[in-house]
Amino acid sequence: MPPPTLHLATQRAPPTQGQISGWNGAPVACQELGAGEKLLHFVRHAQGTHNLDPTQNRSPASHDARLTPDGTLQCAALQERTRAICPELVVASPLTRTLQTATLSFEPQLKASNASVVACESLRETVNFLCDGRRSIPVIRSELPDIDFSHVEHD
Repeated sequence: MPPPTLHLATQRAPPTQGQISGWNGAPVACQELGAGEKLLHFVRHAQGTHNLDPTQNRSPASHDARLTPDGTLQCAALQERTRAICPELVVASPLTRTLQTATLSFEPQLKASNASVVACESLRETVNFLCDGRRSIPVIRSELPDIDFSHVEHD
C-alpha cells in the first residue's frame, strides 16, 4: 500500500498594516480526505510589537513580543477567511505572539471541533533578539490557560 498523500494548502501571508481590506486570497474549507490523509495549513504570526520598529528588537521592552492592535485585526480577518476549516490540532511556537495568533485566529473553529492548541519549542524562531526570547511557561499559561505546554521541555 502506498504511503498517505500529504496535501498542503498554501495561501498568501496575512496582510501587513493597512492592507487588511486588500487581502483577496481564496477561502479555505474542510475537504474530503482519503484514509490516512491530513490537510495542513501553515500560518505565520500576525503583526507583533517587534514588527513596528525593528530597532527596538534588542530592547528589554520587546522581550517575547506580543501582538499589536493591527495584529489582532489580522487574526480577525484570518478567522473570517478560515471559518470553514475543521482543525484536529493547532501547533504553534511557545512565543506569545504565535500563541495569540493561533488562539485568536482559530477560536471558533477550535471550540467547534474540540481541537487543542499545542505549544512546540522546535517551531520557535531562532533567538537573535530579545523579541525572540520566551517568557516563562507559568507566566504565558496565566494569560493563555487553554494552551497545552506539555511538549515544552524547559522553562
